Amino acid sequence: MKKAPNVKAIGVTMFALTASGLALCGWQYSALTAMRERAAGLRKEVEQQSQIAQRAEETAARLKRTAARLSHLELSVSQAAYIPTMLTELERTGKEAGLTVLGVRPIEAPKPTTKDGKDAPKRRKPYQELDIEVKGRGSYRASLNFLKALQAFPRIVAVKSLTLAPKSQAGAGASLKPDLDLTIVIRTFVFPPAKPAEDGRSVRNSEEARKDG
Repeated sequence: MKKAPNVKAIGVTMFALTASGLALCGWQYSALTAMRERAAGLRKEVEQQSQIAQRAEETAARLKRTAARLSHLELSVSQAAYIPTMLTELERTGKEAGLTVLGVRPIEAPKPTTKDGKDAPKRRKPYQELDIEVKGRGSYRASLNFLKALQAFPRIVAVKSLTLAPKSQAGAGASLKPDLDLTIVIRTFVFPPAKPAEDGRSVRNSEEARKDG
């Protein structure tokens, strides 16, 4: 006599298989959704990076055009006329470094002398040396910041002398870290303005003279 199949066991097995299949489908759907979201995020990042790169190129182009215009304007202004602006820039640089700027002024360079004390003969140079004295007050760190800022100053400058002296403070309120009085002499160079028009006329005149000869 044949044994009848166990319907209950078959039903439990089919239910388990169905549940496993549904669970597997759900897991695959979740993984697919996560992959789609990640792909969408990556596409968005790529678009953002492309926009950033485009903006960077546009900014670089604008900066280049601005630098060209600024260079053209600087060429049209004599360097002697730029000296007051330079003094203002030195004062601003000192304040940004943390100093209390007490004064900025050009000083007359000493005349060169020979060993016997006589005035040395003047040598013609393509530039004029200009010394500028800056006096300020502040901490030692502020003084170092100012010296470091001079390295990135938009003009050619050289430090000739530097004097640091503690500010005198009396009484019980004197600080343990007193401010320093700073005196620095900076040398810069002033070039005479070019005269391309006169040079051009002189060249044309010389060419015409050669032709006439």
